[in-house]
Amino acid sequence: MLDILEFFMDKLGYKYLRLDGTTSVEERQTLIDTFNNDESVFVFLLSTRAGGLGINLTAGMFIHIFSLLSSLSSHVFSHT
Repeated sequence: MLDILEFFMDKLGYKYLRLDGTTSVEERQTLIDTFNNDESVFVFLLSTRAGGLGINLTAGMFIHIFSLLSSLSSHVFSHT
């Protein structure tokens, strides 16, 4: 799913970041800091397969959840 969204971000010319299961641990905090501090980054593509805890995207105004799971009951989401 992220590959498809990434394709459209490229086609539309949006500046975006991507964090998924292939992103190295060393790179993750840099991506999060960039998104939280760089207003020119329009979208942060984030996979639940990225794993780990404590991902805090304070700059996000909207959250869209795309899930291939038939049930989201295995996920806990919170927002303010």
